[in-house]
Amino acid sequence: FLGGGLMATYTVSVSKTATLIGGTPDTVRFPSAFRLEIYNHSSTTFIWVRWDGTDPTVEGDNSVPVSPGGVRVIHAPAQEIRLIASSPAKYTVTVAGVEREGGG
Repeated sequence: FLGGGLMATYTVSVSKTATLIGGTPDTVRFPSAFRLEIYNHSSTTFIWVRWDGTDPTVEGDNSVPVSPGGVRVIHAPAQEIRLIASSPAKYTVTVAGVEREGGG
C-alpha cells in the first residue's frame, strides 16, 4: 500500500479531470454505463485502472495501464472507473466520443 490518503469519489455526467495523489485511488462515476476514455496527462507516471468495482493497484493483477501521455479506451460499457498511480498524475475520464479541444 503506497498512499494513506482518502480516496476521492466524483460523480459526473460527461467528464472529470483531476490529479491522483500517489498511492490513493480515485473513483469516477457516471449516471449510466458508457464506453469511456482515460487520458493520462503525466509525462512520466503510469496510471492503472479497473472498471469492475474493485480498486486497482499499481502494476497489480487485473489493473490495466494507461501510459504516460497516453489514452486508454474502455470499450465495455462501464458506469464507474477507478484509477491509481504511484505518484501524482493528472487524468481526464470522459464518455467516449465527446469532443475535446486542445491537448493535455
